[in-house]
Amino acid sequence: WCQRLDQQTYGHLDHEETLAQACFSACVQVYEQNHLHELENLDLKLRESNWLILKRIRQHLYAKFPQKVKISWIQEFIREADRNYGERNHHYEFQRMLRIACETHGSELFEEGELESYLKAIRLGPDKQKWIEGRKSWNGVEPSDEDFTKRRGHFHRTQLHPFATVLYGEYRERQEALEAETQAREDEATNQADYHPLPKRGRPG
Repeated sequence: WCQRLDQQTYGHLDHEETLAQACFSACVQVYEQNHLHELENLDLKLRESNWLILKRIRQHLYAKFPQKVKISWIQEFIREADRNYGERNHHYEFQRMLRIACETHGSELFEEGELESYLKAIRLGPDKQKWIEGRKSWNGVEPSDEDFTKRRGHFHRTQLHPFATVLYGEYRERQEALEAETQAREDEATNQADYHPLPKRGRPG
């Protein structure tokens, strides 16, 4: 649902998609006017409701205008996702915001120990038993160890990718090795098509 806020992905948009994209476009116009007070007021308005589409809009704005937003606004999203780094895939707007924030602010984006905790959670994930059970309940077939190895490799590659400019040590080595493996199979390197939007839900579950 509403695959991209900044572009039409299908020949026909439903009313909700049209409204979401119009809202995003209006927000972009506010940012382009470059009045700090108006940006702060807009951010407060977008926070008044807990609708996921408004969170997606904020994350997209933070990625599109990284120098105009407060670093604390981005840090709030990064810390909010803390418990999910080792289990859930980054969705499109979040990973884009995170990648551009890392490129813009570097290590100052993180408090001491924060980055290590996120990267360690990714490196240890996903939980093998949970993944096997989920896969089996989906298609009735128990996946093999090889299936899980492939799944873990894909998970590590896409989860680490947004952190690319701040990776170090074993995490950088792991990411570079996975990217090399992917390209050796004549696949494309990690790109935006690897990340999907949040599902169509009114409020976070």
